[in-house]
Amino acid sequence: MDDAAPFDREPPTVIVIEPEEATRRVICEYLKHCGYQVHEGTSADDLDALLAARIHVDVLLADIQLLNGAEGAGLSQRMKRDHPEIQVIVTYGPNGAAHSAGDLCEKLAIKKPYEPEEVLKRIRAWQPRSLRQS
Repeated sequence: MDDAAPFDREPPTVIVIEPEEATRRVICEYLKHCGYQVHEGTSADDLDALLAARIHVDVLLADIQLLNGAEGAGLSQRMKRDHPEIQVIVTYGPNGAAHSAGDLCEKLAIKKPYEPEEVLKRIRAWQPRSLRQS
């Protein structure tokens, strides 16, 4: 199945914050292939810089340890408060706190390793009809 297809309007924009280079590269390339605009980073500081640039963002895909760790302390709460329009999907590894991931974004936590198709499925399940592919 080819996941790439045109959107009804501008393609949705996804920010991927993932410290593991190989994982980040795979998911970013996959989402681009599917028609999404993708910005990427490796840290909470990168996320802050992207948000400060005031680009339109529909979805944030981020590692839970970056959001809740020392580097990103309070970032998850700030996202909910300051950017409620951005859908947050978190990923967590075997050592990650699954309960924290679930608390942050309800059913949008994904355990690593994950398949890119799982991320796409979660994004599409959330997207307003106007953002979905035709």
